[in-house]
Amino acid sequence: MLFQPLVEFRQTLYRLIGRSKDVLFDLMDAVLTTPDASSFVRFSQNPLFRREWSSLYSGLKRARLPHGKLAKCLTQQVPTDQRPVLSGDTTRWSRPNAETLKERSYGRNTSGSIEVGHTYSTLAWVPESEGSWAHRRSLQSYLKAKRP
Repeated sequence: MLFQPLVEFRQTLYRLIGRSKDVLFDLMDAVLTTPDASSFVRFSQNPLFRREWSSLYSGLKRARLPHGKLAKCLTQQVPTDQRPVLSGDTTRWSRPNAETLKERSYGRNTSGSIEVGHTYSTLAWVPESEGSWAHRRSLQSYLKAKRP
């Protein structure tokens, strides 16, 4: 069956997550299928999020993810018979008035001015190097950064 590896992967993740796994799984499904992800409320309005909107916040607050086990499970999905294509992205989120934001730092925004905020970095495995939007986006950013 074509979907059997996906079903097994989801079941493995479900077993690993621990507390709040039902809420987190509904949230993951909503994140993957919500076209306009402008707020948590939008995720809670997705039909795949089968709980009340307030459970989204309480589920995230209670969750204690086993990061090491999850990382191992996720990296096992990358095939070893070929050279993997990885795509990276770093985004700054300006939060000048956030007194309690952990790891708050200074950095440049897109206009070049210095701002206080938080930097989010993402590294994604791209299953196919040709035709992938993630690969094209990463390549475009790299080439843009290399221009004088």
